[in-house]
Amino acid sequence: MQEIGGYIELGGLINQPYHKNCLDFNSSRNALKYFIRFNKIKKIYLPIYLCEVVYRACVDEKCDIVLYHIDNDFMPILDDYDGYSYIYLVNYYGLISNDKIKKMMNKYKSLIVDNTHSFFQKPVTNSIYNCRKYFGVADGAYLYSNIKKNDEIEPYVVNDKIGHLIGRLEENAVTYYTEFSNNDKKFDKGNIYKMSNFSKIIMGAIDYKNSYKIRIDNFNYLNEKLKKFQRLSLPNNLTFMYPLYVDEGKKVRDYLISKKIYIPKLWPNIVEENNLSKIELEYINNILPLPIDQRYSKEDMDCIISSLEEICEEV
Repeated sequence: MQEIGGYIELGGLINQPYHKNCLDFNSSRNALKYFIRFNKIKKIYLPIYLCEVVYRACVDEKCDIVLYHIDNDFMPILDDYDGYSYIYLVNYYGLISNDKIKKMMNKYKSLIVDNTHSFFQKPVTNSIYNCRKYFGVADGAYLYSNIKKNDEIEPYVVNDKIGHLIGRLEENAVTYYTEFSNNDKKFDKGNIYKMSNFSKIIMGAIDYKNSYKIRIDNFNYLNEKLKKFQRLSLPNNLTFMYPLYVDEGKKVRDYLISKKIYIPKLWPNIVEENNLSKIELEYINNILPLPIDQRYSKEDMDCIISSLEEICEEV
């Protein structure tokens, strides 16, 4: 019997998630595992320029893995493709448009798109989305595919995994970074789960229209102001982070961190790092993903720009 009475839990918010008519999971790696398991995939092509957790997910599902390189435009180089196996296409920074994906689909029928970096991009084929890369939730991912339901799996439990979210709201990121990192590692352990009830409530109550607009405005503003330092040719209207490609990325990143502007390195743990191509090594070391998300204003972007002008004119 359902409990009646007692204290009031989190709830009663609107239920309007951005992604609908798809399956939810606690993590994108588990969404991939479920897709592999359901479709009995035995072999998959992965980019070598990729977070190792995706590689490990495929290993866990006993897939044969073929690693491929990307070109200067972040597109896959598939000279040795066998013609039938699944290709895992990473939409780096949202730079691979749906038109490019459709062209890929015409050539390669078995495709799954990692839209971790492009939450607002509509799916045109099998696609995975990550909630935590865009919003302050404890877990969450979406899968669009030929799979219609995942009712047999249980929701993830996060009552002991939300301290860093509340902590940063009330204090600062540095204090709770270790807790955040430790919680992230827990996704590698245990079974496949659906998205937690906690994160579902939050994802249903987000102002997506406003979040989208702020991200677009911030991206376009940086894209205009940072032209003199930018080595990539970027379109406007991307929503993940602003990928600033500079010389001496480590020096610039360290300087920004000293100014309390925290820049991640995508990705620090690469499988077979010694086999990366020259351009892949360049991108890992010298692309600085600048924050543009809904927490930040034009004044925050000016702070980033000012700090970059101080250091980039020296290198």
